[in-house]
Amino acid sequence: SSPPHPLPPSASIPEDTIQPIQMAYQQPLGTRLAVEGVVTVPPGVFSKRTLVIQDATGGLLIYIRRGVLPALQEGDRVRAMGTLKAFHGQRELVLSSSRWLQPLGPGPARKPRFLRTGLVHEAYMAQLLWVAGRVVQVRPHAFALDDHSGILWVRRPYRAPWPWPDLQPGETVAVIGVLSRFEDQLFLQPRGPHEISPPPGVLPITGRASSSDPP
Repeated sequence: SSPPHPLPPSASIPEDTIQPIQMAYQQPLGTRLAVEGVVTVPPGVFSKRTLVIQDATGGLLIYIRRGVLPALQEGDRVRAMGTLKAFHGQRELVLSSSRWLQPLGPGPARKPRFLRTGLVHEAYMAQLLWVAGRVVQVRPHAFALDDHSGILWVRRPYRAPWPWPDLQPGETVAVIGVLSRFEDQLFLQPRGPHEISPPPGVLPITGRASSSDPP
């Protein structure tokens, strides 16, 4: 028997049309763009119709207007074609339907890049990052971290179904999350409660490159 909601056939997106993800931040809004990358946030983690992908040049939020989305997991490779838009200041690729999301098969999940809290900036938009520091401010569903290099906010994804930790100023935590933007504020969005944790025994605050494994 056929499934109740069969997946529509994916559109064929020619390989020679693929652009590096960083082009999504260099082209004007309204540009038609095709990209390819590894899924770092599958649909349903931040919202039902969004996912985040990443390649060697950057990360990108993808929003799919209609259609049945394929079952995707972290590490899956996908190809997508859509139109560049901005949602409250954050660039996103809007697909008219799920036909324009082409699964390419499974692969290894991307490891987060380690950064000092004060060195996180727009060049890392929609990329998977790892930071560690002391909690210096707490708000409902958000807190600010500082490792003595500058403050970075961590925010719960909108309507996330998982519990948010009850942190207090002075605690030290490590966080893995995707760099996001709302209007003028940059912040990390963890993908689940497991990505907010006690730091490793020795905090990697020496500014080394991201070769260190996350906790």
